[in-house]
Amino acid sequence: MEEYQIIEQKEEKKSFDFIKLFIECLHKWYWFVAAVAFCLCVAVLYVMRQTPKYAVNGTIMIRNDQTGRSASMFQSEMMDLMGFSGSKVVEDEVELLHSYGIMEQTIKALNLQTEYRKKSGLRWVGQYPTPDIAVTYPAEFLDTLSSSILIELRRKEDIYLVKVACRNQESEHEVSSLTEPIQTCAGTLSFMEIHPLVAGDKMRIFTWPVAQIVDPYLKSISCYQYKKESNIIVMSSRTDLPQRARDIMDKMVELYNMDAVIDKNIMASNTAEFINDRLHIITLELDTVEKSVEEYMRENGLSDMEEEVKLALRTKTDYQKIITDYEAQINMLSYIQEYLQDPKNDFNLIPANLGVSDPSLVALMKDYNEMLLTRMRVARSATSDSPLLAQSDEQLAQLRQGIIASIKNAKEGLNISKNDLARKDEQYNKLIRQVPAKERQYMEIKRQQEIKEKLFVYLYEKREENALTLASTMMPARIVDIPRASFRPVAPHSMLIYLAALIIGGLIPLLIIFLQEFFNDEIRDRKEFQQTVKAPFLGEIIVSKEGGNVVVSGSANTISAEMFRTIRTNMKFMLPDKKCPIILVTSALNGEGKSFVAVNTSISLALLGKKVLLIGLDVRKPTISKYLNLRSQGAITSYLSGETTSIDDLIVPSGVADNLDVAPSGVVPPNPAELIQSPRLKTLFEELQKRYDIIVVDTAPVTLVSDTFHLAPLADMTIFVTRANYTSREMLPYIQDTYEEKRLPNMACVLNGIKAGSSYGHYGYGHAYGYGHYGYGSYGHTKK
Repeated sequence: MEEYQIIEQKEEKKSFDFIKLFIECLHKWYWFVAAVAFCLCVAVLYVMRQTPKYAVNGTIMIRNDQTGRSASMFQSEMMDLMGFSGSKVVEDEVELLHSYGIMEQTIKALNLQTEYRKKSGLRWVGQYPTPDIAVTYPAEFLDTLSSSILIELRRKEDIYLVKVACRNQESEHEVSSLTEPIQTCAGTLSFMEIHPLVAGDKMRIFTWPVAQIVDPYLKSISCYQYKKESNIIVMSSRTDLPQRARDIMDKMVELYNMDAVIDKNIMASNTAEFINDRLHIITLELDTVEKSVEEYMRENGLSDMEEEVKLALRTKTDYQKIITDYEAQINMLSYIQEYLQDPKNDFNLIPANLGVSDPSLVALMKDYNEMLLTRMRVARSATSDSPLLAQSDEQLAQLRQGIIASIKNAKEGLNISKNDLARKDEQYNKLIRQVPAKERQYMEIKRQQEIKEKLFVYLYEKREENALTLASTMMPARIVDIPRASFRPVAPHSMLIYLAALIIGGLIPLLIIFLQEFFNDEIRDRKEFQQTVKAPFLGEIIVSKEGGNVVVSGSANTISAEMFRTIRTNMKFMLPDKKCPIILVTSALNGEGKSFVAVNTSISLALLGKKVLLIGLDVRKPTISKYLNLRSQGAITSYLSGETTSIDDLIVPSGVADNLDVAPSGVVPPNPAELIQSPRLKTLFEELQKRYDIIVVDTAPVTLVSDTFHLAPLADMTIFVTRANYTSREMLPYIQDTYEEKRLPNMACVLNGIKAGSSYGHYGYGHAYGYGHYGYGSYGHTKK
């Protein structure tokens, strides 16, 4: 039966009464007011300390004709045919624009290594571009800076307090003027007063190494593509210094354009040098061929070609033109091959747009130029023994060999095609063989002249095109919307912060109360008590606001006194109809208020005109004398041990009610269990029943010792006291078993410690009622 009740109790514990939670929250409304007020104060302080931040946004457009950095029209068309639009290129340009190198140059150009902030209320407000006080460092000081520097300035009436912190060192200085250099732990510093400080002003000056602040500045500026298929790049930032953000964005775009122009000029200049070299060679060769024609015609007296030679040549003109084109391409490939095989050109760009028709070779040359440009960028900031340079040199060498191999393959293909046309042209050569040898020699010389002339014209045109490219000043990035700051701050969001403070302020006490109730393992009210214990219930006792151990008197009209009167009335229905009933008052654990109930119940009965005797048989820890402020400690233990024989020596007036006497227990004996079972106790009760109308006995807790069960055969009724928010729920099955098994006579229950105005709570009487003298420990768990 006991096991079943424990399981049932655990199942009840799983449920949670939200109505009681709501009532408890209403009773503790001041918790919510205090928590909300505290959170609002914290929120106000937080908002007052935060510097307002503004959103800065700008947009730029990457021009299509500049995507890919000097890519040819042929390459752009091929990318479109293969399904690669400009979006991928724009993504690459975003990375270039938002690169470490450009931000590093921006920081140096705008002198962003030093930040100035001035105290305004609870905030440190940034000053840009003109601070009140500017710090001046020695020459090349910032270039060699390896750790951050913090300078704090404070203006007093006649002096400046300067505090400098650097490399885990600090130095403090008092100066009358900031114009003189100051020797600090960071070095010699001097200041320039742009707007003199007044007394009480404070400033902080932060200086960092460039490498330490590049990443934070990159994170503060975001760059992203507006749409996947768009060439628009959006730049945005959230900062308390909008002018600084605008300057950073403008400088980033400027450096990006400058870098692109440098790359374009490098390639164009290299191409111009290559074309000029080829033109010089072709000019010499063409001049030689023309002189040969002139000399041949003069020596042989030729002024015009014979009619039959002209007719023969017309029939094979088409083949000759094609062969001439092939030979021109073979010569051009030979020039490029010689250019690549020359060691002095290992780190020069391959000239672009020279009429190479092989797409794969064009792609290899483009990759080689892009890789070489990347190496040039790395070489600007890296040392000669850098692993990145060595790796780039190796990749360039491999790619160069691949291009040379591709050129050889292309030349072989062109030679095969040319030879095939030559065989087809053989039938026309039979006619040429019939022409006199002089004329045939003349035609061979003339053909060489035409080849040289065509190659000369082609290179001259390319030189003009390259000159136009070099002279072009069009930037790859065009500003669409200049960076602009928002009209109102975007942070901190004051209303959201205050709303969050209200919500958190309401949730904190709610959570605390919920956890208190959810993990509470103690009886809270009568309803919860009677769900398990079915014994008769005499009533509840509210904690007295006046305090004290005696709450019942003839003139008392308090709630506590009225509740004891209710208990007295309910007892009448349970007391047997006999001369002097004996009432035991006990509890399950120490500290539940049984002695308090025994004293006030006795007073309540005495106020009816009954002669009442209160006996203290909690001999292990007597408290009756202390509750009633009696001088006598009693002598019952002496009587039971045979040291005292007079019953009159046991009884003293209570001093709180005329009809109430008290028999305190006396000194604590060494053998309390044996004394309680002494035959003299029964004799004592029989004699006292002749003198009094009602006897109330304060006994020991039943779960700690067995004294009360030894007294049960002598009693007529038992008042079992429990206490709200003290007695554990684990005790309820035990109390119910005690009632069902009738181990205590005529048992009825009282719930002590109910708080006025609440259905449950934590109240009164501490847990200091210790039973260490019993030596038995506690049942279930220990209360402290």
